[in-house]
Amino acid sequence: MVRRFLFLLIVAGASGSLGVLVGLLFAPAPGAETRASLAAFFDEHDETLADFYTRGRAALGDAVDVVSSTVDAQIEVRRQHGVR
Repeated sequence: MVRRFLFLLIVAGASGSLGVLVGLLFAPAPGAETRASLAAFFDEHDETLADFYTRGRAALGDAVDVVSSTVDAQIEVRRQHGVR
C-alpha cells in the first residue's frame, strides 16, 4: 500500500515536471526572454516559494508517516488474526 502511494507521488511529480517542460518549450516568448522572466519571478518570490516548499515537504512527510503507521497497524492486526 505504501509502495503504491509512493509510486503515485513519483508519477505525479514526474508528470508535473513534464508538463512544466512542455509548457516552456511551447512558450510564446523566445527562450532567452522566457528564462529571464522566470528568473525574475523566482528572484521576486524566493522567500514565498521556499516557505511553500518547506511546508509542503513537512506535510508530505506527515502524510507518509500516517499512511505508514496505518498500514503497519493493519498488518499487525491481520497477523494477530492469522490473515495473510
